[in-house]
Amino acid sequence: MVEKICTIPMREAFEAKRTKRTRRAIRVIKEYASRHMKADIGSVRVSAGVNSALLEHGKPPRRIKAKLVTDDKGLTTVWLMDEQEKIAASKKKFDEAKKAKDERNKKSLEATKAKKAAPAKTAADEKAKAAQATPAKPPAQQAKPAAPATTQAKPATPAAQAALAKPATPAPAKTQ
Repeated sequence: MVEKICTIPMREAFEAKRTKRTRRAIRVIKEYASRHMKADIGSVRVSAGVNSALLEHGKPPRRIKAKLVTDDKGLTTVWLMDEQEKIAASKKKFDEAKKAKDERNKKSLEATKAKKAAPAKTAADEKAKAAQATPAKPPAQQAKPAAPATTQAKPATPAAQAALAKPATPAPAKTQ
């Protein structure tokens, strides 16, 4: 595995028409990589980071700082600087999140298995268990019957009874 860090000039890309500059910039990058890595132009690949950098502002930049990597199979890849590290970090973060999610799913699955393994409780079983938990009180200590409810004394006069039955309504305000 051979790696080189290079600054690739894009001077030639700006000689093309405005609408064809990005396409020309890709060709310039591939030619540069094949020349400096001694590889065939057909075996040169441009990463997604380089491609997005070329398209970012609607025109290619004047130069790109890139890492040229040739693997054991003879395939040359052009990466932006630190792009590989960012991809590796995002993959690691994704794998950790997936592992944490799998652990949560495993715990919830074990909890549901434990619930299914436990016998189903019925209402009668719960009442019997509640009766066993609270000891029965002897007859002397049982609750005494409630005293009869006291009623309020009614007023003796019929006028007072009428006042209690219907609340007084305020008189409507007079308008001038």
